[in-house]
Amino acid sequence: MSHKNVGRGPARLISVTDLPLVMDLYHNADFIFNNEFVFRDRYDNQPDYFTVNQSKMRIAGSAATFGEGEKDLYVTVVKDPKDSQAKGSIVKIPNR
Repeated sequence: MSHKNVGRGPARLISVTDLPLVMDLYHNADFIFNNEFVFRDRYDNQPDYFTVNQSKMRIAGSAATFGEGEKDLYVTVVKDPKDSQAKGSIVKIPNR
């Protein structure tokens, strides 16, 4: 996958992952990466699953971003991502 900035100003790409939290929670890479359990209540090959429509969108983002009843999203921000010794800060993004 590649990204191209076609604008005149700089573009910034922000990406987050919950992998550090999941690794801290389970402490077992085999469980995380080799678990064959399928959450059929969440995804079961529905033909319209990846189709964007109004029923899947909310003011704060998509239903995949904030679930029902979830109030805030927490992300870890690192000052210099190239510095392997950098300490991160947790930032709260409110679901409004």
